[in-house]
Amino acid sequence: MGFQDLPGRFDGLSEEGAARAAHQAAYREAIALMAFSSAEYFPNEEIITEAQRQFIDHVFAFTINARRAIEIKVVKGIQINVGRWRLTEQLDDFNPTTDLWEVINKIVHARHLKIFVNQRKSQVMQVGHEWRLTFLEVQSDRGEKIHVDPFGMAFSYVDAMSVHFPAQ
Repeated sequence: MGFQDLPGRFDGLSEEGAARAAHQAAYREAIALMAFSSAEYFPNEEIITEAQRQFIDHVFAFTINARRAIEIKVVKGIQINVGRWRLTEQLDDFNPTTDLWEVINKIVHARHLKIFVNQRKSQVMQVGHEWRLTFLEVQSDRGEKIHVDPFGMAFSYVDAMSVHFPAQ
């Protein structure tokens, strides 16, 4: 007698179901990443610290699920070709990376992940010069440190994967 002969039934996910579940989770996290990285925060340490904690959770949840969806659907060559913010100064060690697969894998294997918090030069809110979550700096156990725009990472995923997961 084999396992399949036991009384009961089997439930689970097909390959398409697994891909769709991963994509739906990645999609939700991508929306959160775009919102977090588009927002401007009061210049307050408690607020920005909490925003960073939540942002990190969304980054890891997004990358794990996006990686699963991309891997199952065998999608290659997604480029991060948009961004939310621009640096006004050139940094010597700034290494922007546009290959989404490289970025996702670097984040999944991250040993170091830092969020750049940028302060607006002009004041919009009445409370002072606002803070923004602008770039991620990621270092894994392989290769060099990279920088990525989280808005661009999330947007590029949603844009590229929409053809593989049409709305139902």
